[in-house]
Amino acid sequence: MRRSIFILTPLLSLVTSLAHAQAPAALPPATGPNAPQTSTPPVPAVAPAAPSAAAVPEPTGVVPATPPPPPAAVETAPATALLSAPTATPPTEAPLAPRISVGKLGFFQPSAQLQFWAYGQTTEISGKQDFTGGFRLRRAELRVKGEIVPKLFSYNVMIDPSRALEFDSKKVAVAPADASAPSPGSVTVLQPNGPATILQDVILTFISDYADITVGQFKIPIGYEAYNSTAKLVMPEFSLVTRYYSARRDIGVKIDKKLGKHFYYRADLLNGAGQNRLDNDDQKDGALRLEAYPIEGLTLGAAGYFGINQRHASATKDRVEGDLKIDLAHVLLQAEYIHGWDGATGSKYPARREGDGFYAAAGYTIADKLQPIVRVGHLNPHVGSDVAAPTAANDRVWSYEAGANYFVQGYDLELQLSGGVFDYENLPSVYQGIFELQVNF
Repeated sequence: MRRSIFILTPLLSLVTSLAHAQAPAALPPATGPNAPQTSTPPVPAVAPAAPSAAAVPEPTGVVPATPPPPPAAVETAPATALLSAPTATPPTEAPLAPRISVGKLGFFQPSAQLQFWAYGQTTEISGKQDFTGGFRLRRAELRVKGEIVPKLFSYNVMIDPSRALEFDSKKVAVAPADASAPSPGSVTVLQPNGPATILQDVILTFISDYADITVGQFKIPIGYEAYNSTAKLVMPEFSLVTRYYSARRDIGVKIDKKLGKHFYYRADLLNGAGQNRLDNDDQKDGALRLEAYPIEGLTLGAAGYFGINQRHASATKDRVEGDLKIDLAHVLLQAEYIHGWDGATGSKYPARREGDGFYAAAGYTIADKLQPIVRVGHLNPHVGSDVAAPTAANDRVWSYEAGANYFVQGYDLELQLSGGVFDYENLPSVYQGIFELQVNF
């Protein structure tokens, strides 16, 4: 090893001398009245050598004709440039593309909304508190959207596999051949436990400056919290009035557009049969929604929904709704009122079932992370009449809820916690608590 160092030292000195000898001559100093005054000729820039105890400093302002040979542990810049390769810079990872090109001009953009629940509920049955609880996959919405021709035609398809649950065994009464005869008994059969299909939205839209024309299946425009994104619900679950009247989808045509910054309109023509159902009559449903935004953070909305043609059918339904949302200076106020009529119209038919309901929610966001929130609501499915056999689906009820939302990263990663009391008029009160984890992208 010592012999190798003695051999390399003269070679390094020779290479250094040749490199200095072949270096281009320094440019002559500038002349003229604006030329800077210097006392010594310019010194060619030399990369600083690595510090070493054996290094010998050169006198300031003196440029030797032939530099002395450096020690073996010190390499001058030219020798280093000739004898060693430059260090490669590690490549940086390119960010993931938010969308994928499809066709000639279009794009494809996937997204998802995932919600996991831990819940508990208790109510009094026969003088004792009956508790139920567990875990639930509330939503597993998978969406693909994009445009085939930019600014002209868009698409949006969403499925929710969490809707399709395994069938349960249920007892079903056997219908006798003679309708006037009593049922001979019941049999146990497998029945769907909720919706049997996972298809939610199929939205195909022609885009223009003043009207977007959409065909497919989508949310009806009744209920502010229902037809907006469920990723932005103020609490894990819809209010009672929303669940009863407005959390619906249907198949049809809609025309809508936000005009400028202060106005939005939407008009619908729908089958009226509901989600994932073929239409079986000539009646259609129409809807109109208007929204105004007088100032940023304030939304005022009104909507109407009504049956068209064959209003003597028992499936005829009419709705009117008004809503308000204020989201200013970390303060959130949101309220809705819905009034509904169901059943056939006309003097030949019995009185229609009339009902109404509302909710009001208030919250305050602290440091853009924590949002305590309260909500009070009321639902009366039978205005002006009493219910002969009250159930949870038709009894009058008040709801009192409180909770908190924690925005880990906005609505993309959110934790929600709520607890509530549902005070029925004729049934025992129900106490409920929900914890939700939401991932949305």
